[in-house]
Amino acid sequence: MAFEDRTVTDRLAEDVLPLYGWQYTHRARLMMVSENASYAIVNRMTGSTDAVLRISRPGYHTLAELVSEVRWIDALAVYGHGINPAKVLPSLNKSCIQSIIGNDGVEYYCIMFEYIDGVCLEECSDEKILECFEALGRMTARMHIQSASWKDIVSVHRMHFDYDNIIGEHADWGRWQDRSDIDGYTASVMAEASDVIKLRLSEYGINNANYGLIHADMRLANIIIANDDNSMRIIDFDDCGFGWFVSDFAASVSFMEEKAIVPYLKDAWLNGYTGVRTLSDRDAAMTETFVMMRRLQLTAWMAGHPESSPVKLYKENWIENTKALAQKYIS
Repeated sequence: MAFEDRTVTDRLAEDVLPLYGWQYTHRARLMMVSENASYAIVNRMTGSTDAVLRISRPGYHTLAELVSEVRWIDALAVYGHGINPAKVLPSLNKSCIQSIIGNDGVEYYCIMFEYIDGVCLEECSDEKILECFEALGRMTARMHIQSASWKDIVSVHRMHFDYDNIIGEHADWGRWQDRSDIDGYTASVMAEASDVIKLRLSEYGINNANYGLIHADMRLANIIIANDDNSMRIIDFDDCGFGWFVSDFAASVSFMEEKAIVPYLKDAWLNGYTGVRTLSDRDAAMTETFVMMRRLQLTAWMAGHPESSPVKLYKENWIENTKALAQKYIS
């Protein structure tokens, strides 16, 4: 596939640099390839990373969806209240989204982001992660307050994360049922968990208090503790969309759902969140359902991204641990 062809994305990254006046002062270095290709924009003189370029996989998002992402990031930055996402950097002509034709003849959308010098929570100790989760809950609540009151949200074009799009027949990240490495018994346990999730979501429902525009991928790799002021910064709004507010907690414990620390993280997150925004007892009780649903979603996603960093880190015992989580959930 062309997107995995380094010659295509490397050339695109170099073609973007003149749009920012950086063709002589900076070079592009590949960081990772997933839904997108991410490049560090490195200063040739100092060796420092000055920005991060994201090249979107063709067809993954429409231009209207990318415009909505940029607008929400900008709106959150203006809103403040401790929310300080990685900013979008405009080009010399003030454009935030660049459209470039690759040497494969395909149109690619490119966005330049502020680089945040710091440490992502994924690289921190369990003690540090737990220490940060109450603050993460507060920040998440403030993001939800902003999105729920944002007057421009009516013109936002982003996907809806409902049951069908997450783990249903039309799951956007693929179907876990299509994996070839799940045995019959394990598949039956996971299917039963999926049925329970569907029932509980139906009972929970959708309303203005529990559903709205969310980050949807606030996992530890996307939370940066900045070196300059020790503040918490959120990156990667690429998957933002409309979903249940409490599901943002489930995203925060992605790839670690079976760890013993997760109940403590949940308590800290809920304590921080409810100090800012009200949650009902039912909202709080739904966290387990959203964690299980996220786990099934990731099970499908991992099958389609065998070369991604998370898959390489977490694939060992993934199915066995998922079965154990599902058994616990349905019991």
